[in-house]
Amino acid sequence: MIDVKNLSGDALSSTPVLMDWNEMGIEWESYEDVECPECGKTIVSGIQYAECPHCEDGVDTDAAGPMMNFFYPLPQEHEPEDAMKLEGLPLCLVNLYLDGSWGLALTGGGMDLSWEICEAFIRLGYTPPVHFASSLPIMAGLTLDERHQDILAACRESLEVQRVRTACGIESLNHVEEALKENGSKA
Repeated sequence: MIDVKNLSGDALSSTPVLMDWNEMGIEWESYEDVECPECGKTIVSGIQYAECPHCEDGVDTDAAGPMMNFFYPLPQEHEPEDAMKLEGLPLCLVNLYLDGSWGLALTGGGMDLSWEICEAFIRLGYTPPVHFASSLPIMAGLTLDERHQDILAACRESLEVQRVRTACGIESLNHVEEALKENGSKA
């Protein structure tokens, strides 16, 4: 089980950004974990090419890069090596050169991958964005194993933090309203 209290809440408000990865003028680099075709070890690769620390030369890989037209922003910079934390997930790390922002992108599709997106945020040290935490799908074949319990616990933490923030925001607005009334303002 993961300790959700050790996860950062900095990604709570992250929402998907529509992104056409084939659009001219958008410069980016993606990083994902792949198996080196020469030695079989897991390495970090850009699209179709990687330097394998275990082999003498660069190798061609089966790295797919972003395939679906969304970018899931991360709240801070990452290193290409962080892609290793996403091993087995259909996501890659992406760096947008225009503003230096980092995020996630799907390397495949065909179904709702909200569970995997939440897991990617968790593996990178964040509670999942509320956008995903509040709408995980019930899918055929999913069972309540340790992996899914961890994801649910992290999603609950996201929603609890958001609930507390919302309650504090409402309390603050009420305080402002009372102060304005005391100042003689009319509502």
